[in-house]
Amino acid sequence: MVIFLAICLAFAATPRALTPQISIPAFEPFCSTGDSLCLGFADIPFSVGIECGQEAPALVALVDGQPAPNALSGAYPDYVFSGSFAVGIHELVLQVTDSCGQTAAETRSFEVVDCQAPGVVWASGISIEFSPVDPPQDIDGNGYPDYTGHWLEAEELVVQAGGDCTLPLRYSVHLPWDDEAPDPNQSTIWLHCSNTYTDNIIVDLYAWDSADNPYSLQPDGTLGGPNYVHAQAYVLLQNMFIHCGVWWPPHQADLSNFTGIIETVDGLPQDSVLVTVSGGSNLVQLTNQNGQFTAAVIPYYNYTISPYYDNMPTNGVTTADLVLINKHILGLQLLEGPYKRIAADANSSKAITVQDIIALRRLILHIDSDFNNNTSWRFVPKTYVFPDPANPWAEVFPEMHTINNVSTGNYVADFVAIKIGDVNSSAQ
Repeated sequence: MVIFLAICLAFAATPRALTPQISIPAFEPFCSTGDSLCLGFADIPFSVGIECGQEAPALVALVDGQPAPNALSGAYPDYVFSGSFAVGIHELVLQVTDSCGQTAAETRSFEVVDCQAPGVVWASGISIEFSPVDPPQDIDGNGYPDYTGHWLEAEELVVQAGGDCTLPLRYSVHLPWDDEAPDPNQSTIWLHCSNTYTDNIIVDLYAWDSADNPYSLQPDGTLGGPNYVHAQAYVLLQNMFIHCGVWWPPHQADLSNFTGIIETVDGLPQDSVLVTVSGGSNLVQLTNQNGQFTAAVIPYYNYTISPYYDNMPTNGVTTADLVLINKHILGLQLLEGPYKRIAADANSSKAITVQDIIALRRLILHIDSDFNNNTSWRFVPKTYVFPDPANPWAEVFPEMHTINNVSTGNYVADFVAIKIGDVNSSAQ
């Protein structure tokens, strides 16, 4: 009896081996990008703990109830579950069995979201015709009757729409000077004499899918929503001068005319610069091959003229520029004039420092694809005089022409174009 009791007590005192433990850290949704099959790569690290047996545990992964034998990698105690999966929510079950035959399992749901913007080819240069509004009525709610106009549908400018993982697609159209954020549901826009003022205009076009991508930065600055792609296109108004004759020839003398040339300090004209005129009339156009733009507007309003170009950031940026900027910082050879010093300020910190060299080197090496805190080109009115040419940031220099209480006649608004990072004027 005593021996039996001792055996029982010894057995009771022996600790039982714990079942295996699986630890899975928190993870975010995974992205599907650039895959015609709408697959996204998911990788989920996890760790395993065992207390019974010396051999590595046996692992099994099930996805949506189906074995995934090739999805596990790693070595005890750290493993990774990975693979390509369709857009949607999936159930993952991880099972571990130790050499004592004890089994544990953990279940997690993971999501693959559509992060790919729609692939759309847009038409540019389509022609439309204004139609009379009879009787005249205020169609767009701006308080003035419309005598003529045209409803432009965004889908009219869609040439081809590629496959998207989250259909259907929506198309919206907007005027570039609209203050409100683009609305995916604005599929049409009313074009009329009071919001065009020229026989060719640029419109903003958007294509939106039906995804709910938590990583998608929306046009209004919020994070999360549909994927979208943005483009601009020309629209030609064939008979606008006929229907809007009250504003146009033979009444051209009643208008104000802005003309300008955008060129570098060395006189190299800059074409394809987007010029926005805002005020009593609002219009957008691109400079021609001579760097010129023209705009006819309604007089007796205040106007601003703003150029913009943010393409080809590496144009003219080479290691030779880095050498010159470094010499300037060391005081060995100072950069001449305010425009070259603005060009050297790659990070727009209002100073020329080693950080600008680092930013440009990252651009040259294709580590960065764009300037992080700057645009590829800056534009300063040619008439502006820097109070201290050695310190162009002594005061905030203007980057637009402002003309108040415009009368009928002609106005000149020339700009000096500055290629950021190009201090030896090699940009083309």
